[in-house]
Amino acid sequence: MRPMSIAEAKQRVGIPQLWRHLGLPGVPKKSCKSPFRQDRQASFSVSADGRLFNDFASGKGGDAIDFLREATGLSNADACRRFVELAGGSPCRPSSPLPPIRRATTPPEAWPLPRLTAMRHGTPEQWAALAELRHVHIEAVKIGGRHGSSWMAPDAMHRCAGWMGDAGTAPARRQ
Repeated sequence: MRPMSIAEAKQRVGIPQLWRHLGLPGVPKKSCKSPFRQDRQASFSVSADGRLFNDFASGKGGDAIDFLREATGLSNADACRRFVELAGGSPCRPSSPLPPIRRATTPPEAWPLPRLTAMRHGTPEQWAALAELRHVHIEAVKIGGRHGSSWMAPDAMHRCAGWMGDAGTAPARRQ
């Protein structure tokens, strides 16, 4: 068997083929009974191209791998491997191992808060620069100045709090 991606396997095998391979009862179509449970009336649907399913009674749905996982009880990883094998391939292996997931060692409550700069009224040039930076009209900046500058929350991206940063000028706009 040659290595095959999941996308390639999905092009080769659809839900109707899986349904028959697994020997599930009924016939997959736009409106049919669920192969996973007893159904008094049709509440299951397979898309016309055979790539998606929807179980209206249980709220479950998805693609062919989700169908295989639901029918067999396999984990997602095992269902992906099995699906690629059923399509005639062998699962692709990543060229390098994935890095481990780093977990936070300190609780969010202990994370340091950002340092806020002192706020001041600013000059008309600074108002114009801030309006451009925040993508708002200059009148919005003027109104904010009359009613207090707390509406302009600081952000780490532009290092700008309220009217202006510590240097007294608006930071250069990033391209």
